[in-house]
Amino acid sequence: MSSPVLTVSGRPYYVDYSAGSDGNNGLTATAPLQHCPGDANAVGNASVPLAPGDSVIFKGGVTYVGFINCTSSGVTYDGNSAGTFGSGRALFSGQSSTSQIQGFTATGKSGLTFNYLEMESYGGHGSIPWTGTETSGRYGYAIYLDGCSQVTIQSCYFHDMGDWQNVAKANEGYMEGVGIAVINSGNAITIIGNEFTRIGRAGIMIQPKQGTQICTNISVIRNDFHDYIRWGVWLSTGNTNCTLNGITIDGNQFHDFYQYATGNWLGLPGDDPHVDCIMAYIGSIPPQGGQTLGTVANPITIRNNFFFNNATVAQVQNSAVFLDTWGGRVLIYDNVFINVLFDGNGAVFCLEGTDTSINPAPDYWICNNSFYDTIYDVTLESSLYPLKNGSVHVLNNIFYKPDAGAGYSVRVMDANSIPIQLDYNLYFTGRPDNQLASMPSGRSTRSRLQSLGYELHGLQADPLYVDVTFGLGAKSSSNDLHLQAASPAINAGLNLLTLFSADRDGVTRPSTGAWEIGASEFVQPVPAPAIVINSPAGGASYLAAASGTAAVSYSITCTTATGTAFATSGGNTATLTASNGGSIAGVTQPIFVGFGAFSTTIAANGTFNLMPGTYTLAVTASNGSLSASGQSTFTVTAPPTKVTNSIIANFNSSTIQRGNYLWFNSVINVQGVGSAGAIIILSNATITFKLGSTPVTLHLPSSIISFDPTATAATSTYEAAQNTWMTVVPANYQGNVFLSGIPYQALSNIPGGMSGVTWSGTFTSDVLGLQAQWKWAAATYSAFSTSLMVLKVKPVDDVRLSAYKDSDNAGSPEGYLRYVAAGATGLGGKSFTGNYSSILQFALPDYLPSP
Repeated sequence: MSSPVLTVSGRPYYVDYSAGSDGNNGLTATAPLQHCPGDANAVGNASVPLAPGDSVIFKGGVTYVGFINCTSSGVTYDGNSAGTFGSGRALFSGQSSTSQIQGFTATGKSGLTFNYLEMESYGGHGSIPWTGTETSGRYGYAIYLDGCSQVTIQSCYFHDMGDWQNVAKANEGYMEGVGIAVINSGNAITIIGNEFTRIGRAGIMIQPKQGTQICTNISVIRNDFHDYIRWGVWLSTGNTNCTLNGITIDGNQFHDFYQYATGNWLGLPGDDPHVDCIMAYIGSIPPQGGQTLGTVANPITIRNNFFFNNATVAQVQNSAVFLDTWGGRVLIYDNVFINVLFDGNGAVFCLEGTDTSINPAPDYWICNNSFYDTIYDVTLESSLYPLKNGSVHVLNNIFYKPDAGAGYSVRVMDANSIPIQLDYNLYFTGRPDNQLASMPSGRSTRSRLQSLGYELHGLQADPLYVDVTFGLGAKSSSNDLHLQAASPAINAGLNLLTLFSADRDGVTRPSTGAWEIGASEFVQPVPAPAIVINSPAGGASYLAAASGTAAVSYSITCTTATGTAFATSGGNTATLTASNGGSIAGVTQPIFVGFGAFSTTIAANGTFNLMPGTYTLAVTASNGSLSASGQSTFTVTAPPTKVTNSIIANFNSSTIQRGNYLWFNSVINVQGVGSAGAIIILSNATITFKLGSTPVTLHLPSSIISFDPTATAATSTYEAAQNTWMTVVPANYQGNVFLSGIPYQALSNIPGGMSGVTWSGTFTSDVLGLQAQWKWAAATYSAFSTSLMVLKVKPVDDVRLSAYKDSDNAGSPEGYLRYVAAGATGLGGKSFTGNYSSILQFALPDYLPSP
């Protein structure tokens, strides 16, 4: 995930737990502290208190073992978000300690920021196995905020917290471990863009534990909760007279919460964990009184979230959103639920209200959500504290269940739980009996619901989601629950502007009139024009005539959707640019201005006369917020000029044994390549020598070396279809580059001292002014391959630039180094290419005509 780079006005302290020293001042990356100020083990300069505006930057890729008390407000704790101090994130490990269970602890502080940290192993059994007789859990918290305000936790990664493992004898009641805990008072806290996985109890815990404590104005935004998590976000009160409201859970992903499914549970029998993506719970039965929960001004808001499972497993307890013995205003809207798998109680489960004589009555709004699954979507159940003592509204939802064995979309378990509103919902079911809901009076079709006074405006139809072809299983999240243009959900919902005003994509819903049913308003796409460059085609090459130029015809068309006028006003142009030696003299820029107003197709045509080089024709058209563009890059070339060179060398005195191989190889060092790069070509290359009185000629593959401005690494490959060595290096590389090579097997012993071995070849380039230094060598190998594609030839001398991080010469056959022997120009050992010939220095010709 992306992470902003933080800047602060105070002092930066650098901490390197592995190599720092508390005797350093810590103010530079080259003199880091070992301990963070606030760590009980900090001494020397690390024991100096931090001040507001200070930042602590932990070295990336280093594991910090310790527990940090945030003793000052206004401090930023950063895990190398800039990427300039170490590599990757800084990691914090609690090592499953039972004595110090909190990674960062802050009490009564404000203005703290935690950014780009990775945190693991706080709480839990660690390597100690469960016995099945535990009477308490091993608690642990990565970040523990007690009575804090104005805190931001962003772009962090929380994992392996507490007892998350599904293992033998595990007791779900004592599976602890929390990523972020907001305890007692908490205000103006933002938790954004973090990842949570493998966490024993809860990713985020928000709990005013002491009486009269207030947790409010807390935002949980765009986080990713997945895999082996009991509860993603846990809201609860821990005493009487607490305030817990103004909580916004917005734009998060909750997915793949299925690992504790009943059929998969390995712990104590009948004890599989109940799993909730979001859970709200007052804390005890009978409920503690005097609570201030969601209000009209400060509701609990659950919106724009995506709940899904990319799997198919047996029943998972409990629900995606679980309101247990709860009350006050809760808004659940604009969420998407796909394959949530909570067969026990469904996607949204409201279990019990609360004692309305001491706590606020339920005021729940479950609206404009889009569902696609096979299980219950909304379940209402209560006996001790009837939900009907408050109000539950189920409005504007799409319940899509295409299979014949689907569960009921709405399940009202008893007369105590009947909703005050169940209307304007759209149902689609594959059940042959067409039963949509289970009510206290029985299972109900749409007509029966209407006879009971429900769904008087509801629909039963296919909502026409954009795409549900991925089904429910491994690709559930790929489904698209936006609406098609013909969807019956369009303009069929109730206007709920008094509750909220936008859909899950941020599209403003109508201020008057009907809304769409479901999480997304339908937005009619306005077609932009399509620009097509008919010619010159991208990648086309034109050969210049003897006059030095090529005639290049262009043809451009711009088309709109039929009946959609596209009125341009002078801002629509085509321009031609040149690079790599090209010239656009004589071409008026821009080529044309504006297509004018048109509603079908308009065209522009003409001809350029161009010198050799590379050209890009770019076309743009705009009309207010709509725009379109197209471009084509092509080349003009001239017949190449060439130079043929030869180098003669002699073999050393070592005899080359019958059956051994000679690896002839050469390198070139090219000077003068600019930022635009260059191409070097070797063709018609031969190696000639005599075995006794018998002449031998070896014909080498052609070679193309591309000094590529976009390349970041060097490669050499053999293309058999073209019989060509293809080498790519960065344009700014200076040094030896593999040019060409060929193996030759000795059919009889070759005496040492052979002389007059000649390598010849023809050189060209596409850039003026290049200088080359060329040399060759030959090494002997006891085993080798004549298949050039398997040799793994090192492309450059450089030890970092290619896949071969060694000091071998360019041209070394990395796949056969262990077989090197003495002979030819090599002495064996590390002489993988052999000793080089003399160097031939020459100017590389270009194939552009002389000016």
